[in-house]
Amino acid sequence: MGKKPWRAIGAWLLTCYLVGLVVIGGVNVFVAIEASFDPELPADWLAVTMSPLWSVPAGLVTAAMTALPVWAAVSILRATRWPRPLCEAVLGLILAVLLLQLTDLLLSISDPELDGQPVGLPIWVYMLFGAVGAAAGWTYWRLAGRPGRVEDPMADAIRARVFD
Repeated sequence: MGKKPWRAIGAWLLTCYLVGLVVIGGVNVFVAIEASFDPELPADWLAVTMSPLWSVPAGLVTAAMTALPVWAAVSILRATRWPRPLCEAVLGLILAVLLLQLTDLLLSISDPELDGQPVGLPIWVYMLFGAVGAAAGWTYWRLAGRPGRVEDPMADAIRARVFD
């Protein structure tokens, strides 16, 4: 986590909240728009306005499900010297797709009508969640503070005297 662990943890929690907001808000907007075209369905725009509140538990669930996988994967990719923004974006993409697959599996186990068979979500859902995951990784990188130049006061002092 570097020199500022609380900043990294705060950025991670905020990113998890934002992921929940994008997913829940996006689904609610989609449902409200679809309902506005069907006169028999109520257009529930209240659900859209409640999305920021409902995103708090969604963000906490996201944080709980990603805590150990993110830490382990980031440690591995940083040890192999992947560049920072690419590392976070690729990890976000992979983790989002894996968590969606896990959710599909858990829903198939908990629903007796499915007999343990996964629902088999369409590929566009995986692509959409992968894009959200990649954006979340990049957002985390921006919130946690882009790594800057390593400060070395001695080298800076020598550089200032020698290269006036």
